Amino acid sequence: MQNPRTNPRVALLIDACDEDWSRLRYVLVLGEAELLASSQEHARALARPREKYPGYRAMPLEDTVVTKIRPCRLVLWRASLM
Repeated sequence: MQNPRTNPRVALLIDACDEDWSRLRYVLVLGEAELLASSQEHARALARPREKYPGYRAMPLEDTVVTKIRPCRLVLWRASLM
């Protein structure tokens, strides 16, 4: 990813693959990125994986930069829609 401070436009692709090609699908999120560091929003973002995954609780994540994406457009696709 390019530095969002220089170019905040980002794309996030989430796909689901399957041996049965009729079940292939994806969601493409086009938006603008913002880097979060040392804020309440940053702390809330780090709390979520710590709540769900015990392995994150002992990890020092405070210096981790979190990328926030403000969606501008969603593209949905399923193979069965072809």
